[in-house]
Amino acid sequence: AVHGGQRLDHAHRPLRVDRRQKDLHLRVADVMPAGPLREVTDHRNFAQPLEVNVRPLAIAVAFFMSLEMLRSLVIFFGLAWVYRYIGYFTPLKTLPAAERYQSNRWWPYQSLLTYGGLLCMALICVIAARKHLLQVFRKALSLKSTADDSDEALTYRMAVIGLAVSVALIVWFAQLAQINPWFLLIYIGICMLLALSAARIRSEIGLPTTYLIIQWPTYLMMGFGGVLLWGMNQLVFAAQAYFLYTGTFLMIAPVLAESMAAATRVGVPLKKMGRCLIIGFLISIFVGGIVSMSWRYTAGAQNMHHSVMQKRGEFNIMTPMIEHDNQLMDQYF
Repeated sequence: AVHGGQRLDHAHRPLRVDRRQKDLHLRVADVMPAGPLREVTDHRNFAQPLEVNVRPLAIAVAFFMSLEMLRSLVIFFGLAWVYRYIGYFTPLKTLPAAERYQSNRWWPYQSLLTYGGLLCMALICVIAARKHLLQVFRKALSLKSTADDSDEALTYRMAVIGLAVSVALIVWFAQLAQINPWFLLIYIGICMLLALSAARIRSEIGLPTTYLIIQWPTYLMMGFGGVLLWGMNQLVFAAQAYFLYTGTFLMIAPVLAESMAAATRVGVPLKKMGRCLIIGFLISIFVGGIVSMSWRYTAGAQNMHHSVMQKRGEFNIMTPMIEHDNQLMDQYF
């Protein structure tokens, strides 16, 4: 229909052209007849609408991407909408509990699906490197091995010893904090697998991307069974240990990979870089621990960074939220 020189859609709304940005912005639901497809593609209380938004900058960036990457984007974007369309005919479309498991107001369980994809990618990397990892452990145990660690930042023996000491410290901390050690090992193991997938993505695309890690893996543990399986202490710890799943911590793996690549390119021996990293890590832990503890008990936590001073508030928020989520799961499942 044409009215007043403007083309109107089925809902009698004009197609919007952003003249400032020179972009064509069209909501697909506006040009579709009434029915399930229109409702699925339209804006809803937990989902963004399907839109055609022609952005010259995005098109220009696409020219610098490989065909494999472009095909992956198109295929998985299409699969996401197929998944959303199928979900429209299930009780999930009206599930209040699902609103807790979403990101950026998209379809429910987006975060859980993202976890699954990243963890699957990390497991594929581990499986593909299984023969090399076996040789690494043989080298660390002074057995016959084909692995060569002469050019590595750490010897394989030191890496394995560091891993064993870390696991022992985690179990010791779990005993002191009255937390199930298996839960803590599984939880931190998931965080490390997410870090591995982030490093793999960074190495493949070659871009300094920060937002590769989804937040709140506490929801992942809820999806695995919640308080009924893990217990309240475990999930409260996961909510309190915010630093374990922020970009700063999980992005250490890709940053280390880039550091080794940069050192190799400029001719810095990796062993020297490894020693510098270890020394810096020990100094930062020692000095940072003294400053943090003394500041809390003298000046008070309110004078510290918001990620430290808001821990009590996060505890007060997360505890009833966990209980409420479990009540919703019991109600709907």
